[in-house]
Amino acid sequence: MLPLCSSGCADGPGPGTAPGGDAPDQQVFPEAFWGLDPLFWLHVKLFIADILALQRHPRGPDIFFYGNHPIRYVEIMGIIRSIDRTSNLVVYSVDDGSATIPCAHWQNVSPLLELGTLVRMSGKVGQWRDQWQITVYNIDAIDDLNTEMLHWLEILSLKRAVYDKPFVLPPAMQEKATELEQSLSVTDLADDVGKARFDFDALDPSETNEAAFKQAIMQHVEDSGMTEFLYTAMRSSPEMENRAKKVLLYQVR
Repeated sequence: MLPLCSSGCADGPGPGTAPGGDAPDQQVFPEAFWGLDPLFWLHVKLFIADILALQRHPRGPDIFFYGNHPIRYVEIMGIIRSIDRTSNLVVYSVDDGSATIPCAHWQNVSPLLELGTLVRMSGKVGQWRDQWQITVYNIDAIDDLNTEMLHWLEILSLKRAVYDKPFVLPPAMQEKATELEQSLSVTDLADDVGKARFDFDALDPSETNEAAFKQAIMQHVEDSGMTEFLYTAMRSSPEMENRAKKVLLYQVR
């Protein structure tokens, strides 16, 4: 039975085990099959502790797994415990009683919410500098505390009915799965071989321009395994700062 308390309660909601913890090792299907799992496309309602226990896929830096379910988007409900604001970003620290997670709201067009507000947030789950965070797409203040209790109950129900059951391919697809997987592996290998790495530092000064710098940014994002583009990350990179100076220098000439 869930405790009758708000999100700040010490005995608040939380999973008894890590996501899919009671289940045996489950098959994680190749990327081509992820879209067949409905959870891949949905904002999955989870406790924050469940989010912190998600497993990252080695070939998909912005894809995480609950059991063998691929997860990109999540929905949480909790209390705002702290607020960090810049000119174009608000980071809310949200606590649902199981754990706390930073929630970055870039679309800063709505009024700033207050500490202690119960909120529902949905967005893209990811990691930034080895710290979990949610990039918020939608945020709503909740006035009725009963909504929080219903949210907890819905998560527990979804765990039993959906999340804790492994994703399996439709029978017709299973027959062709191995053949299709082998075909996709050959295609991926051909793509990797044919894709040349862009080297900004090897460019002639006449080629060092704004277009080349944009390509260098994309290459830096790819090399760094970043799941979200952040301007501050570019500013804090000495390598990218030197490249920007080169572009300005050669354009002046």
